[in-house]
Amino acid sequence: MPAVGEIIQYTFVQTMAGQRCENVWHLREVAPGTTDAQRRAAAEEMLALQQHIQTNDVLYSNVIIKQMTPLPFDEDLYVPVTTVQGAVGGPTVNQTVSAILTKRTGIAGKSHRGRVYYSGIPLGFATGNENLLSVDGTTAMGNLAAGIIGLFGESGTEPNFRVGVYSRVIGGVDPFTAAGWQELTRLDVQFVLGNQRRRRVGVGI
Repeated sequence: MPAVGEIIQYTFVQTMAGQRCENVWHLREVAPGTTDAQRRAAAEEMLALQQHIQTNDVLYSNVIIKQMTPLPFDEDLYVPVTTVQGAVGGPTVNQTVSAILTKRTGIAGKSHRGRVYYSGIPLGFATGNENLLSVDGTTAMGNLAAGIIGLFGESGTEPNFRVGVYSRVIGGVDPFTAAGWQELTRLDVQFVLGNQRRRRVGVGI
């Protein structure tokens, strides 16, 4: 079922080894009028998927839930109560090394895609020189991608939200508009590991 409700921005805040990492996802209501409880439940569902590619050195400190349309609403600072850390034991790669998913919408161009960088991946998910995903890492990231699409994709089982990309070039920022949101068609695993992108305070949506 296509999404026709409001766009909700989720910022998943994680900490590891004294450093903070944020992953941003844009969900859209299947129909207008989701409750705070439904929005928080979606956050827990996303965390439950990603915890299987992160070690228990990664703590999920909070999720910033922000309604973007029709006007930006006050943020809901949600502290997870069900999924609070990564689920994989053992050593972790360097905290600056990340596994990457690329967001695809089926349309060419930078305004129609995005990337998500996941820190805190297990040492066994990387090759010896920590620049490529191992077979285990590729499998785990593939499972994460399939899980997100299976839950939040166009035919997903999550009843209230669909996952997409928000383009500020297309949809604007003052105000944000539904025109900037595009539904994801797939998530691609990048086999080359990357470094976390540094963002200055105050930059972003």
